[in-house]
Amino acid sequence: MVRAAQLGAVRQHRRLLMDTEGTRWFNALVQYASQQDTEDPLPPRASLNPAEEAQCQIIGGSLIDWIRREGPRLIAERAALAHLTHVEKDPFVVFTSTRPGLVAARKILHSSGRILSLHPDAFATWSRTSPDPEFKWHLHYWSYFEEDLPLDLIPKANLYRLDGHESHWLHREGTMCGVRFGRGSDHLWKWDGVTPVLLEEGFSEWLS
Repeated sequence: MVRAAQLGAVRQHRRLLMDTEGTRWFNALVQYASQQDTEDPLPPRASLNPAEEAQCQIIGGSLIDWIRREGPRLIAERAALAHLTHVEKDPFVVFTSTRPGLVAARKILHSSGRILSLHPDAFATWSRTSPDPEFKWHLHYWSYFEEDLPLDLIPKANLYRLDGHESHWLHREGTMCGVRFGRGSDHLWKWDGVTPVLLEEGFSEWLS
């Protein structure tokens, strides 16, 4: 009984320490993101060009879907393994995206206290000096478009023939919840300058 009580006390102390360290880490990241936004503020949505507006709508829809469905499932899986991996059961969420996605996130996440959005380059810079490589305090969800497809995906994408004025877009989504605990999916679209068309959902997928 004494040993069990001692172990319980150790776990409680570790939990409180993790909560404190994690909150300090996230609060510092919030301040960094605020500084980035001051130095390079996001544009109003009305100023986005047609391609950016289309991507903003798609990424916004994906973000809402992640918050409602995929995110809670992954957090539950992570929590079930927390006693083995020593990670926070209720992690902070870092959402990274390019400008269209960040414009969408500004409205969607405006009242959320545990989800932060910023550019991938900014998060990479932050992580070099304030890393959380074991994902003790956070999970990372990303959603953005690439208009230049990776070379290894071009042959498969070319199976979807395009007219001369059309181009391929690759919508890349993924979540890392921990070391060797992540999943992602790329979706192939085409763009004609006016309307985006989904060609293949789950065009490329990965799991770790």
